[in-house]
Amino acid sequence: MPIYETTDSLPSLTYDFIVVGAGAAGSVLAHRLSEDANVTVLLLEAGPTYKEQPDLAIPSFCRIASPFTQWDWKYMSTEQKGLNRRVVPLPRGRVVGGSTAINFMIYMQGSDDWNRLARETGDDGWSWNKIRPYMKKNEKLIIPVDEPNPSGEIEPVELRRIGINYSQPCDERLLRASDEVRGGFAYSPSTSVNSGHPHGLTFWPTSIRDGTRSSAASAYLTPEVLARPNLHVLVNAHVARVVPDVAPDGRISCKTVEYFLEGQQNHLLRANAQKELILSAGAFATPAILMRSGFGNKEQLASIGIQHVKDVPELGKRMIDHPWLGITLTVDDKATADDGPLSAPVGNLFAQVRLPEDSFAIKKYGDTSAGKSTPNYFAAFCNGFFGPPRESGNYLTVVISLLTPISRGSLTITSADPLAAPVIDCGYLTEEHDAAIYRTAIRDVAQVLRAEAWKGYVLGSTLDSINLDDDAALDAYIRNGAMSLYHNVATARMDTTSEGPGVVDRKLRVKDVDGLRIVDASVLAPVYVAAERAADLIKSRWALNEM
Repeated sequence: MPIYETTDSLPSLTYDFIVVGAGAAGSVLAHRLSEDANVTVLLLEAGPTYKEQPDLAIPSFCRIASPFTQWDWKYMSTEQKGLNRRVVPLPRGRVVGGSTAINFMIYMQGSDDWNRLARETGDDGWSWNKIRPYMKKNEKLIIPVDEPNPSGEIEPVELRRIGINYSQPCDERLLRASDEVRGGFAYSPSTSVNSGHPHGLTFWPTSIRDGTRSSAASAYLTPEVLARPNLHVLVNAHVARVVPDVAPDGRISCKTVEYFLEGQQNHLLRANAQKELILSAGAFATPAILMRSGFGNKEQLASIGIQHVKDVPELGKRMIDHPWLGITLTVDDKATADDGPLSAPVGNLFAQVRLPEDSFAIKKYGDTSAGKSTPNYFAAFCNGFFGPPRESGNYLTVVISLLTPISRGSLTITSADPLAAPVIDCGYLTEEHDAAIYRTAIRDVAQVLRAEAWKGYVLGSTLDSINLDDDAALDAYIRNGAMSLYHNVATARMDTTSEGPGVVDRKLRVKDVDGLRIVDASVLAPVYVAAERAADLIKSRWALNEM
């Protein structure tokens, strides 16, 4: 039996490695560590099996797979000061495959970002040149079958596993608009989002395989992998905490995990790791698990009845997210995703734009990016309505997201109850710098949408009633409409020179704790790539064999 639903059916409760969470990171680690037939791996997932459910497997259904569905953890933010006190949903996948099973995927890799991480951690293994092999290990390059580029050649699209770019009616118009406007929206057939210098308009990578979603579950936990006798996956297993073992000399070890099965909160169970316990529960669940285990602020934990084990001042602090804002257009087109093919992605083209040095935001607030190769925002052109349900019709949605925000948030818990949601303050747009970039981005997109290429196609826009020269009017539009793009990271970040001490060291080990490692978005993103390197770090530590 490759996937287990009861503890009694598990062959053992002692393993070499225990991985908590079967999302992007956990699926990679389970796959890679179990390549050595001499070690045993237990993968714990709080949600159910993937099982190719239609809501998860159909690519265009990513628009309705969350929030507030059975596959979603249903997290919500606190009232956001920068969003006019609005509370926004924070979808996270509660299923094998995690958030890769419910969200659409855009891959963006910047060489400056990785090189800065390498410098600030003192570990060249995180540099662009050293991380590139893990990107190639995680992705596969295929050629769309029906998408010619303007030069008449076939445009390659870089994808994880396999996928196809389906031609969409708005593509040709957007490419013509790009020729009219140029600037940050200029299109080049040679542009690649993973080139290390991701600028301009390009075809985005789409995780689709044979017409269905390619998730962490379908790509890494294949039937062949699940058939390995040394890998056991237990679903519906909600982790309450890790169990610290404090020696007389004060040394802390964490190799035991405490969990319960769905609906059995009062019946706590334990599993033990002989080598390492790895938290891959995500940017929200991982810090919450650690806090429930006694890591964090002593006074705060004592106030909710949790015995303090170790001070970790940075746990749950300085969280980052990419907010997104939609510009919705009604279009004269019956072939949008609203009525179109279910196996098509939500869009084919998006622009990654770096602001010019003389832009208002850069001149007044400075450049907060990692370097000259890093774009400040992206604008994704989605072939259909992207957002909460609305009346029928045909739409084009331009999703604008900040890529270099300086606003920071935080996460904490107010209860020892493992089913109580953490308190999540994303801190959106609390820094004026971020609002200034958003205003610039909207004006840039509006210029693209005014191009002659859209004449007769675009019937109306949510920007029609906005005076684009009025900063206050744009700010109101932004703060009343911005949401989360589900990219929350850094709630258990690494030590860096600019941010100071973190939660984990450069090898992703929880500092001063034996046997406990964190590999997920609570440390850094992109998660797939980080997990691939983490697997090699763990293999090297324990001299594991390759298949």
